[in-house]
Amino acid sequence: MWEKNGSRDAFRFFVQPAPSGSDHDPFRNPAVGVPSMVLSAWPDQWYHADKDTVDKADPTQMKRIAFVGAAAAWAAVQCTDDVLPGLLDVTSEFGWTRITGNELPRALGMIESATPDNLNNQSTQAQNLIRTAVEREIGALRSTEAIYTGSAAAVQMVNNKVALWQGYGASLNDLVANSAKIKAKLLQK
Repeated sequence: MWEKNGSRDAFRFFVQPAPSGSDHDPFRNPAVGVPSMVLSAWPDQWYHADKDTVDKADPTQMKRIAFVGAAAAWAAVQCTDDVLPGLLDVTSEFGWTRITGNELPRALGMIESATPDNLNNQSTQAQNLIRTAVEREIGALRSTEAIYTGSAAAVQMVNNKVALWQGYGASLNDLVANSAKIKAKLLQK
């Protein structure tokens, strides 16, 4: 896909969880809850520079961005009961990646580094971290309600996945609590 006055550069892409620290972050904030994609053309010699003006934009890249954005919006409004299970599965997979890559190691690290004086506090903080992470992922699952059909089957699919995450949350909380108990025994020796 090229624009007549644009480059003939290849369309290189990859899919990854959106990074933090970009202009889209205020929209992704759970209080706002606007779904977003980050589309980037890199390297860009004018990125965040004083010469970063609209005349430097590549018409081909802009056309591709418009197409991808429109296709994503179209896919969102086509969220039938046949599409919803896959969307819920992908959302859960990203959730597991976030929790196992971020919050779970941090929570267990809090327990591991605890001292006799701060074990209770560290354990509480670790459990709060896990609880908040699981709530975030349940919120991500619930966000599909903005685009799903609302049929009884769709409602049940979302509720079933949420129930699984509530179970995961309880298991993760038990893991943190049991780790704190083991740490307490080790500190007594």
